[in-house]
Amino acid sequence: SAGDVAGAFSVSRRLEVPVSVRGSGHSCGRHGVSEGGILVVNRSTRPEVRRLDEERFEVGSRTLWVDVERALNAVGRTVPVVTSELATTAGGTLSVGGGFGLRSIRAGSQVDCIESLEVVLPDGRRATCSRHQDVDLFRGCLGGLGRLGFIERAIVRSAAHRPIVRKLRSRHSSFASLLESLASFAGDGPCPWDEVCASSPDLETWDLVASTAHPDRADARRRGLPGLPGAGAPRLVEDSLPPDVEASRTPVDGLGQVHVWNDYAFELDGLVAFAEEVCPLLGAADLRPYLGQALLLAVAGGDPGTRPWLDLRSWPSPRRGFGIGLYFDLPAGDAPAIARAEAFHGACLEVCLRLGGRPYLYGTHELDRGRLQACYGDGFARFQALRDSLDPRRLLRRPPSRAPCWL
Repeated sequence: SAGDVAGAFSVSRRLEVPVSVRGSGHSCGRHGVSEGGILVVNRSTRPEVRRLDEERFEVGSRTLWVDVERALNAVGRTVPVVTSELATTAGGTLSVGGGFGLRSIRAGSQVDCIESLEVVLPDGRRATCSRHQDVDLFRGCLGGLGRLGFIERAIVRSAAHRPIVRKLRSRHSSFASLLESLASFAGDGPCPWDEVCASSPDLETWDLVASTAHPDRADARRRGLPGLPGAGAPRLVEDSLPPDVEASRTPVDGLGQVHVWNDYAFELDGLVAFAEEVCPLLGAADLRPYLGQALLLAVAGGDPGTRPWLDLRSWPSPRRGFGIGLYFDLPAGDAPAIARAEAFHGACLEVCLRLGGRPYLYGTHELDRGRLQACYGDGFARFQALRDSLDPRRLLRRPPSRAPCWL
């Protein structure tokens, strides 16, 4: 409960030890551990979802997104963006600024559908912040990696649930071919698509899937389908929740593997230039056997006036850009391969920043204060000023030994 969290913060201040929060364990970079400090496990088996009106729902931070979706679907509603990781907690996703998925082409990220937050501050006080009240705190807690306070609950703006989906799939034999087809998804013009995603096992061959969503099968058959070059016949499917989702992870899960990954976001021109530089680097590093997946999403810009201070997206709304994720799964005992993967992402970061893109702060990176300042400008300065006032001793999520100093 919020009282338990406030109590943990009190002990942290009294003993001068750091405190971290762990949700479902879908974390990286040791964010879900606390070296020599307090670890608050923010997970509950009882979903906390309460309907406030036609569109808005109050969601407890320890509730899994799959349980949020089940509650909303039961009354004909849905979260505007649903990710593939439904076993994550609402508070965890919002605190790391995540929540991108197939519907991001229209709805941006899950942080874009948040109206307000209830937060436990480092001194134990509770505060409410929103798009209209204490906006700086609101923009800092969303995507702030838990550095400004603990998200206790959120008001989520929902959308009408349209469970029938028509999918078109096109296959591309090269990254260049895929990039040519992405022009129709970019910019700020009308978008006929509700879902867009491309995936690749090697950064060479790509599957691009674009979909429209409908309230029922009759509407799906009645409405015309936009064209997608190279696509086969459309498939009509029901977009339903899986009967089971992955259980909560423990600290010993995956000890045999090391995951080295990050996401990078650009407008289309930046993505094209990024691909031209990064693809040769992957082959030179001999990492293709370890590439679990490359994933590309089209992403709406959201409201730049209320986006998180440290948001992944750098382009202005209402333009649409792209996020690309590169995910390596490496044997824990293969130190040379791990070093090559880390060096590869280091090179990706350099290219990303030079092209005006942004990396996902939750992934693998070595960002120092100077680069963060250059990347986020006034947003980073305002975030740091908030942290100086709320947690001057840096007790919330003090970084593990290898984490960048700004954290």
